[in-house]
Amino acid sequence: MRKIVTICLALCATLALWAGPAAASGEASGASGESGGDTIVLPEAVTLEELLLGPGDACEFTGDTHVGRLEIDPGAEVSCDYPVAVTFDMSETVENGTVMGNVQFICDYDEVIAVVHTNDVHGHIEVEPYVKGLADALKASGDYSLVITVSAGDIYGGGEAVAGAYNGEFIPAIMDPIYDVIAPGNNDYGADAVVRHNLLLSGLYEHSRTLCANIETYEDGLTMEEYVEGYEPVVGPELFDALYEKVSLAADGGTDLSGLGLEDLPGGVMPYPRTAVFETENGTAVGLFGLTTSGGVLKTEVQPLGSVAQAQACVDELRENGATVVIGVGHTGWMGEGASGASSNDTNSWQLANAVTGLDAFVDGHTHSIIDRGQGVLVGGDPTYVNQAQCFGYCIGVMYLYVRDGQVVARTGDVLTDMTGIEPDPDVQALVDLALARVKEDLGAPIAYTEYFLNGERLSAGNEGGSVRGNETNLGDLMTDVLRSACSEKMGVAYDFAAYPGFSLRASIEAGDITLEDIQSVFGHPTIIYYDTYTAGDILSMVTSGLRSVYPEAEDIGFTQYSGIFVTYTDNGGRGTPVTVKVGDTLIYDANAGGLQVGDDWTCTGVTTLSGDEADNYTGDMANWIIHDREELHALVEEWFRSHTAEDYTVYPNTVAPAGRIVAVDG
Repeated sequence: MRKIVTICLALCATLALWAGPAAASGEASGASGESGGDTIVLPEAVTLEELLLGPGDACEFTGDTHVGRLEIDPGAEVSCDYPVAVTFDMSETVENGTVMGNVQFICDYDEVIAVVHTNDVHGHIEVEPYVKGLADALKASGDYSLVITVSAGDIYGGGEAVAGAYNGEFIPAIMDPIYDVIAPGNNDYGADAVVRHNLLLSGLYEHSRTLCANIETYEDGLTMEEYVEGYEPVVGPELFDALYEKVSLAADGGTDLSGLGLEDLPGGVMPYPRTAVFETENGTAVGLFGLTTSGGVLKTEVQPLGSVAQAQACVDELRENGATVVIGVGHTGWMGEGASGASSNDTNSWQLANAVTGLDAFVDGHTHSIIDRGQGVLVGGDPTYVNQAQCFGYCIGVMYLYVRDGQVVARTGDVLTDMTGIEPDPDVQALVDLALARVKEDLGAPIAYTEYFLNGERLSAGNEGGSVRGNETNLGDLMTDVLRSACSEKMGVAYDFAAYPGFSLRASIEAGDITLEDIQSVFGHPTIIYYDTYTAGDILSMVTSGLRSVYPEAEDIGFTQYSGIFVTYTDNGGRGTPVTVKVGDTLIYDANAGGLQVGDDWTCTGVTTLSGDEADNYTGDMANWIIHDREELHALVEEWFRSHTAEDYTVYPNTVAPAGRIVAVDG
């Protein structure tokens, strides 16, 4: 006869915010036979081998409370479609902390650690008051022996231009009261100017610690002192004077940054510390370490190291020094089909969780994925729980680690998308309001106009015109036209084409006025723009690479937007194959007419971009570089719009292939 046992997922969704963890067993919360909200009640002693899921061998969860049901039957294995921490009264036959499938059985714990986390906020600082408010509410509840707040990187780069405005100088003022640990993302260190600039800004932190164990300087080292001496802050006294005690402002408006203590770093040195240790109210040592991605960045002054080896070294070091709980924070990315596909890192968080021993939990970022219940890794003997909280401040992640005698016996967590029940921190809210007001004041004046919504969406699903990572969009058309014209005017050369990766167009623009804030939002990625001479074979190779993932089947960071190049292609299961390629009016390739249509002596000129390993391995003349950082690109585009009228550019409707530059055809 089956005996029914009802369980509730411990500390899930909004219940987790206010109810706190289940009472440590030993208290008779289930002894009467009534199911407590966080407690599984065993009517009699059973062995784990006697536990069975209900009909259909699947847990049936309903509503936001995720209530499930287990049935008891001989001879079956316990499993669940996402990790569930089940607490219950003491039993001699059920071992504390046992994991079977994704069900974790806890009959004894003496403290709970909460980890509040975000990732890939990309300047959308509106979420930050809620992060602080949630963390403070958890602390005030008294249910947690330690509440840690962490960011898994990409706090800069894109968004609503907040990070780009004032060189991101107000970001530390907002982040410092909130986060205990920050792991840098590729947008936080990914080019010469970026790594120096963000090291400078991280020197402003009094509370937050930036941790990273898997990047170090190249042989030439990293110059900081000269950079700091030449730095001219933009943020006004109301932020610097009130918040940055390490920075002194002179009466004449000059700034003394010597208090930051930033020195030149020789080759082979890590720019950031690797680890940090916190202590719970019970005296448990909790060790954290940081990682970043090795992919998709301009690695010109820092280089990546092996993620697994560095993570394992950090875990071993922390445990040897007394930490009994170890948490990783990494901008590494999830595997496979997250919100934006697979990680560009050499080692993603799934691999790390399976390869590194002694790692209790991992807060992830980079792929803009929601990784929570069921996607965290629980593999039995040495489980690691992984969470990632999407991007742009859409949600906040929370993980809970149940600890007994200093050791983690179970893990659970959630990603919160509804923040209506969280009281935002008023002090952080005031800083956010001040920063946004300054942005609107200085960056909100119109510099151009668009009749249509300009599509810079990264995902095609639900978007009328697809995405900049899968098809030609009207935003891609406009911005490549502007770049081609602006570079031609700047260099005095009529370039035949411009090519720009859809990946580097970071935001859409609503119909109406176009502002400098919009431009900073769109061009929020570190970019090197250069010119060169190309043969027909070069163009064909570029076009072929740019079609490696096409709408509607897929989106990819390799998809390229064009001005002056016209392509037709066949869709082979999400990968495009060129049929015809034209540069201007010249047909240079026709797959149905023998291939290349021009001779070896045919060439054209164009402007395009370098990123990642391309910049490292570039063998051309750096004098060909027209733009070498994001701020220069903003200024170039802004000046072009200000010096031209609406008659000088065309805005197309928001449709797939609006100008007919990249068009799918039948095979």
